[in-house]
Amino acid sequence: MGLEDIMDAELRRGLQQLLDYEGNNVEDVFCLMFEVTWMELGEEKRIELKPGGGDIPVTFENKEEYVLRYVRWLLVDSIQQQWDSFEKGVMVGKCIQVQVSNLCCFYSTSKPYLFNLQLWSPQAWTCFYPKS
Repeated sequence: MGLEDIMDAELRRGLQQLLDYEGNNVEDVFCLMFEVTWMELGEEKRIELKPGGGDIPVTFENKEEYVLRYVRWLLVDSIQQQWDSFEKGVMVGKCIQVQVSNLCCFYSTSKPYLFNLQLWSPQAWTCFYPKS
């Protein structure tokens, strides 16, 4: 999991610029703290990427940690509740069950990943029409 997995090109580019920046004045140039802010229904939301993150500036020394924590929050932690609901709704044991109309399909796996390309390969699925 890394920058290449971020779909937002502008965000990916900005995080890469932070990593590539060689100056010792990262704090003054990027003005970042170990937190993420976003707008949700007109209200600013904020979450710390680590305890006390709102008081920890991103510096040359810790910029890689910041990017790692940001990417993890974006791709894992921020969608954990939705993933848990999805998993609960479609998992049967260690199989993903999807039903479209009368067609039932199963994908057997020990650890499903939503963005795993193999998951979307037709050869990985067992499909059948259940008896009415």
